[in-house]
Amino acid sequence: MKNQFNSETKKVDPALYSKDYFACHCRGQDKIGAIQSGELHEVFERAVKAAQLTGGESVLDYGCGRGELVFYCAKMNCEITGIDCSRDAIEIAQKTVSVLPEDIRRKIELKIMSIEDIRCEKLYDVIFMIDVIEHLHDWELDILMPKMKQMLKPNGRLILQTPNLIYERYLYPAKRVFEFPFTLLKELSRLIRCTGKRKTVREFFTKLFKFQFHDDPVYIEVHVNVQTPAILRLKLAKYGFKSSMECVDHSKNLLNFLFKRWAGRTIDAVAKVIDV
Repeated sequence: MKNQFNSETKKVDPALYSKDYFACHCRGQDKIGAIQSGELHEVFERAVKAAQLTGGESVLDYGCGRGELVFYCAKMNCEITGIDCSRDAIEIAQKTVSVLPEDIRRKIELKIMSIEDIRCEKLYDVIFMIDVIEHLHDWELDILMPKMKQMLKPNGRLILQTPNLIYERYLYPAKRVFEFPFTLLKELSRLIRCTGKRKTVREFFTKLFKFQFHDDPVYIEVHVNVQTPAILRLKLAKYGFKSSMECVDHSKNLLNFLFKRWAGRTIDAVAKVIDV
């Protein structure tokens, strides 16, 4: 009974989502400085395109992080609510949107909330969950996803992006094996030409024999529930959503060309509530 209790209550510590996390370990950090000019990281561009977002809609960004989508949606004249469990995330998001004119900022609401605190206080045309699912255990999804369903308007869209377990476990190692001769030549060339050579012998061999996708300890600690496309589709159906999804992988490799349709690095999904 004790072990069961622990497994059902374990969650990622919100303190891990620090300013350092959002600066160094979270996708899109390289584009945050360009947000004021309207330039979005490709990750968020895909999400906005998938949502078929139009001005004047009501939007929820659950796991809003640094606030890029909040900023962009507000500029599109959408009423936008950004929720995150991390105080640091909300502080960064507040700074991100602080440069907007006051009339646009009035369309924004930012909240620090855990999944248990969320209440259905309004309905949304679009709910974004970008890089969220993999951070939540199944018991947390069992709490959160019915709330997401409840908060969607009729014909509302739930937009998800999450890493693909098939890529991390199988395709990435296979690609590294496939590319090994080229990687070896590249590393030897760096040594011979003394251009960008590795600082230590250990770093040299680590880069050469890196066949495991996870090399960031923070990534490993916070990604507790990485999905396959099939499992994600089944889970969404369990929560009352019908979904369409595709796998996205921009790397140029023969194996990627052959298998990215189901094994690409990221799963992009659009879900709608199943009509009863």
